Amino acid sequence: MNSRENATDQALATAVGTLYEGALGEGPAEVRVVAKKPRLTVLVDGPRTQIERSLYAAGEGDLIQRERRIVRKALATSLRAAVERCLGDEVTGLSGSHDPAIGTETLSFQLGARPHAV
Repeated sequence: MNSRENATDQALATAVGTLYEGALGEGPAEVRVVAKKPRLTVLVDGPRTQIERSLYAAGEGDLIQRERRIVRKALATSLRAAVERCLGDEVTGLSGSHDPAIGTETLSFQLGARPHAV
C-alpha cells in the first residue's frame, strides 16, 4: 500500500469512527479498511457500550443487532458521504452486520456507477 492509499484509508477510518462516536457516545477501538473496489469493506471494532455488554450477558444479542441496524440506518447517508469524499467514488449500495459477541460491525459499500434503468 502506498502512502497516498494509507492516508486515504486513515481519513476514511477517522471519519467512520467519528460518526460512530457521535451516534453511540463513545468511539470504536479501531476502524480498519480491509478491502477495496468494487466493494469496500470497513471493520468497526467496538465500542461495546455498557448496555450492550449487559444485554449480551443476559442472552439478548438479537436486541444489540437490532439496535446496531437502526444506528447503521441513521448513519447511512453520512457513511456514504464519507466514503465518497475520501475515495472519490460513488457509493451505490451499503450493507452491514454486527456481531454482538465480539462487538464488531462490518460495513460493505458497493462502489461504482449506478446502474441505468432500462
